[in-house]
Amino acid sequence: MSKRRFILGLALAWPSLAMFSTMSAQPRTDRIPEQPRIVARPAQIDWTSARRAEQQPVRTEVSKRFIEANRKAIDQVQLPVLLPSDPDLHEGLRFFPNRELYVLSSKSTNLAFTLSGSARAFHLPEGMAKTLSPQGGLKSRIPADGILIEQTESGIDASFTRYGVPYSISVECAGGAKDPRCADGAYIRGLIARMAVAVPAQKR
Repeated sequence: MSKRRFILGLALAWPSLAMFSTMSAQPRTDRIPEQPRIVARPAQIDWTSARRAEQQPVRTEVSKRFIEANRKAIDQVQLPVLLPSDPDLHEGLRFFPNRELYVLSSKSTNLAFTLSGSARAFHLPEGMAKTLSPQGGLKSRIPADGILIEQTESGIDASFTRYGVPYSISVECAGGAKDPRCADGAYIRGLIARMAVAVPAQKR
């Protein structure tokens, strides 16, 4: 490289080098902004409505027997326990209590069922809620019956609130959407409508 070309290249690069040197010499004052937190708070449970629903004649014999057999475990949780009243879902139905939440699950040859409830609700910070909300707000996504349905590869998921408590149900079919129970939200909505309610002893 000729001396002339070297000097020309250095002259062209000098402003950039000088700017980089100046920026490097200045202390960095930028700080990573604090991220908003998603806060878990106790759900505002409507125990009066839950006790009233417990007295309604919607229980089947299988749900009654299940509640009687699992009364000690039900009394360990701090929220109303919803459970299916459909006899086929009680085949191998298991109850997993953990104070502020519980899980019910059963599995047959062609269907897997899971229901969970939590006594804690998650509150989004205002800024995050506005960012994540669809146009029209989160309420625009929730159907009139309050049941949010999502189709999955193997079944249907549903989220809903009862007595101020968030619950979720997952139904998986061996045949996927070919099984009428997993083809749309009709079956899972029927399950929710037929749910039995059990109130823990300390809230009865």
